[in-house]
Amino acid sequence: MSLAQSLTSPRKLKNLYPIGAQTIESINKFNKTVKSIIQGEDSRKLLILGPCSVHSSSEFLHYAQKFKELQLQVEERFFCVLRVYIEKPRSCLGWKGMLYDPYLDGSYDLEAGLRECRKLLVKLADMHIPLAMEFLEPLTSVYFQDLISWGSIGARTSSSQIHRQMSSRLNCAVGFKNATDGNIDVACAGALSSSKPHVFFGTDDMGMLSKLSSKGNSYAHLVLRGSYEGSNYNVDAIGHGLRTLAAFGLRQRMIIDCAHGNSAKTIQGQLRAFQNIAQQWTSGADYIVGAMLESYLASGRQELREQVDLKEGLSITDPCLSFEQTQEAVFQAYESLSSIYVKESSSRVEDSKVPLLQ
Repeated sequence: MSLAQSLTSPRKLKNLYPIGAQTIESINKFNKTVKSIIQGEDSRKLLILGPCSVHSSSEFLHYAQKFKELQLQVEERFFCVLRVYIEKPRSCLGWKGMLYDPYLDGSYDLEAGLRECRKLLVKLADMHIPLAMEFLEPLTSVYFQDLISWGSIGARTSSSQIHRQMSSRLNCAVGFKNATDGNIDVACAGALSSSKPHVFFGTDDMGMLSKLSSKGNSYAHLVLRGSYEGSNYNVDAIGHGLRTLAAFGLRQRMIIDCAHGNSAKTIQGQLRAFQNIAQQWTSGADYIVGAMLESYLASGRQELREQVDLKEGLSITDPCLSFEQTQEAVFQAYESLSSIYVKESSSRVEDSKVPLLQ
């Protein structure tokens, strides 16, 4: 017979790892900034940076400090959001993330996973860093959603009614990724569905099954992440994405995930994708409001094996850019965007010198 074990309620965990007034204020500010960028009210671009998955809190906090330094250096052109993915979707089998298996040993101590993830997210929020995560397990979203400024619904769940309902109730902007086969319609349908009110089953702050209602999330949007057939970040693919958004009556704004199918899960593929997006930005592609890069301390990945010591700073899921590679790519994009702003500013100055015809 299968076993059932009670877990800490969301309210109890929030009381154990609370967020203070200053942190709440900064999270609210971050949420507004992300939404302003998606709406086109803020001309900066979103950069969602961080490892494929989090497996070590201490290592990740070291990465977060580096991230914050980079964030401050490029804030004039970019609004950087830290990717904190505590759970991983699996096509078949594999490690499901810190939330499920925080000790990396197959013990599946879910209680410890809840506590460790909440504790880490609060520490990061107290550093006044905007946070992003994939909402994979709807039942646990209530434990973490108060800390998140951008959420994603992955390629395997964009068509899920349960995830669309959950997204409609989140306070943060939510990106729906195209399906693994490249289908964009399911992501656009997901964004449209989550923008509307819903009534559905869910858990309340006490962990009880409840009737939940939502007003809809008007900041749901499309994320292009490629497919197993290839990338979808070129001009033609993005044009198709814009037409699909228009057909669904959605805001023509999107984010490009430079990893996954857009990189063939390679380091060089990610860099090529990001360089391409930066070029499109300098050509005036304002409908691309942001990009995602999988980035960590060291370049590459490693296998998670029993009784084999892990190398520090190296991803145990998909390959990531090193922090140095990330920094170089972001600085190059920053310089490209800055040169455009300088040209536009100079042009406006010259125009102001033209005498009016009498």
